[in-house]
Amino acid sequence: MLYIRTDADHGTAPERLTGCLAIAEELRRRGECSVFLLTGPDMAEPIGRSGFQAIVLDHLSSPESEAERLVPLLKKEKAAKLLVDLPRISAGYFESLNHAAKLIYLGTQEQVFPGIHLLINYSNACRIDFYSEAYCACSTKLLLGVRYLPLRKEFRELRPIVRDRVKNILMPVGGAAETSPVGRLAEDLSSAFPNLNFILAAEFLNRGISSLEKQTSRLRNVELVANPENMAAVMRNCDAAVSACGMHLYELCACGTPTVCFALTAEQSECGKQFHFDRITAYAGDLISNYGACLFRITARLKSLTENNSLRRETAVRMNSYLDGFGSQRIAEEILKLN
Repeated sequence: MLYIRTDADHGTAPERLTGCLAIAEELRRRGECSVFLLTGPDMAEPIGRSGFQAIVLDHLSSPESEAERLVPLLKKEKAAKLLVDLPRISAGYFESLNHAAKLIYLGTQEQVFPGIHLLINYSNACRIDFYSEAYCACSTKLLLGVRYLPLRKEFRELRPIVRDRVKNILMPVGGAAETSPVGRLAEDLSSAFPNLNFILAAEFLNRGISSLEKQTSRLRNVELVANPENMAAVMRNCDAAVSACGMHLYELCACGTPTVCFALTAEQSECGKQFHFDRITAYAGDLISNYGACLFRITARLKSLTENNSLRRETAVRMNSYLDGFGSQRIAEEILKLN
């Protein structure tokens, strides 16, 4: 049995949830059950629709306090393994849980967590040398880099579709709709490109969606797609994309959808710079700290992508070759080895 502790109330939780669900589904195919542990009810419904049980925990003041409360629950439930995918987690959190279950960390936070059995950092910007040095004396198994991206099965073995004419531009909405700057960005881009259709795709959003609907309803060439059944199909139906440097950008790579990316956090900025350095896709900068300059670069790159078929095709091929979409399978196989 695997228990998955992820945070349903944090801004980027919807994107993290897709990775956790992908791993849980791979384990289910191999006969292993998974139960999700949440601090809010927002994500319990989509988890239930996927066929998994969700336990909603009481919200506590600190992660360490939560860890202490988790110990009796894990012992009562006879949890053999616990996967933790939380932002800003501390080493003390894992130390409190060390004797309750075999511990797995999934995330992009570069920190030493003593006593964990498996660490997964799928970021393209993760520093291999940091982990090699920090964990050289530990028995922790390290799964590092985009080879271990926990993508859903719909993103496997896809080939780019590059059309002669650009019509649809995808803009994924990550996190809670009421705090997302993507609505404002869509409004500005729809004005700059009145002949293009901008598709805002929002997954697992149970709050704030009405404000985004209201914002997009008054824009002639902007459409909101809420909770699509197959995100890969939505991405492949678009000719280009504008995306933050989160899980959706990796999914766009798997689809081979030419993309210009931007950052909403310092961590995403490092990922965007790495994408740019690797010549995978163009990075436009930090949308929050310098909106005007970022918008200018997004507009310029999007104009190039719409007008230059060769650039669009080259970008699609480079993005598509960046990863293979089998990361969740590799992770599931390593988790099963912990039995």
